[in-house]
Amino acid sequence: MDDVSDKGTMNNGEENDHHHQHIKSYQNEVSLMDLEKVKKDAMQQMELMKKPAQAKKEEEERKENGLVILKAMYGLEPNNMATATVVREGRKRRGDVLDVTVQLQFWVMNSSLRLPA
Repeated sequence: MDDVSDKGTMNNGEENDHHHQHIKSYQNEVSLMDLEKVKKDAMQQMELMKKPAQAKKEEEERKENGLVILKAMYGLEPNNMATATVVREGRKRRGDVLDVTVQLQFWVMNSSLRLPA
């Protein structure tokens, strides 16, 4: 009784599939909006970290054995393609790498890197 013989009408299974596609599409749109908000928040957070990180870097440079983060990258490099697959914005991308130098220098205290748990 689920199937309707009229070709212009969807059966219950097709309606459910169509409904699920709309839900998935909406969820993807919400996920992308959430991702944009996360990116914006992360950029604002990094901007707030810049001045204190620079001050810590200068302080550490003055020390005999200070810890200065020269370059810190987080992610997967393109030359590691055997295992380098990152899911981003619903698509798989390779070689996504973020510069986290400022963030790590921010967490340097007394010549030690102390990351929050």
